[in-house]
Amino acid sequence: MINVGAKWQDKGGVSDGGIVTSRNPGDLEALSKQIITEIREAAEARRRRGRLELLLRGLTRQSN
Repeated sequence: MINVGAKWQDKGGVSDGGIVTSRNPGDLEALSKQIITEIREAAEARRRRGRLELLLRGLTRQSN
């Protein structure tokens, strides 16, 4: 994989752009924790976008 441009990390769970991987089946606990972290971060990003959209809608209504 490294020979074709992959960046290998010696960690139990690694994410890149929403894709989560691990080195081997023995890393299941670390992989699970990384998956949970990715899900939490995605949910928080969605909440932030939702709040921003509400704020922008409110500003648009006030300017009309």
